[in-house]
Amino acid sequence: MWLTRIQLLSKEECQTISDCILEKEDMVKSLGPDIYGGTVDDSLTGRYYLFNYLNIPEINKILKPKLQNHFEGYVQCWANTIRNGEYIKPHCHGGPTDDYLCANIFLSGNTEPGTTYFFDKPKTIENNVGEMIVFHSHLVHEVQTYQHDEVRVSIGMDILRDVSDPDNLDRYHII
Repeated sequence: MWLTRIQLLSKEECQTISDCILEKEDMVKSLGPDIYGGTVDDSLTGRYYLFNYLNIPEINKILKPKLQNHFEGYVQCWANTIRNGEYIKPHCHGGPTDDYLCANIFLSGNTEPGTTYFFDKPKTIENNVGEMIVFHSHLVHEVQTYQHDEVRVSIGMDILRDVSDPDNLDRYHII
């Protein structure tokens, strides 16, 4: 398993995206239930399947052209807000037959505890504002318990070459 680090966004771009995510957080939570058991109840992360943040014009204008410089395909893009005492338990995005890329971008909040990736042994990667970390869908990763007062905001993404289930096509943006 591997990962790649790409400095993608400026601090100003991260702040704009982070502000949009926090502004839309309650609206996205109102769209449906939190279906992911690896976070605290009522998490934004657990609603990854409900809303693509590339549908927000302010975010799309910043993020889509930068993603197009690195990828082709379909992107599902969700947001994570983690507050003091919250976490994301170890997980991977893909099933046994899946073969796609995933990414996360740290936008704002305290840079600790970083994100832990489980290679042969766990390795915690420091968060850097605006940095995109790209990894394979089978790589297990987590965010350990966050112990800071300011909200940690990040974006998660699945990047697919094609979408085999046309019923779910509305979850993706073409890049």
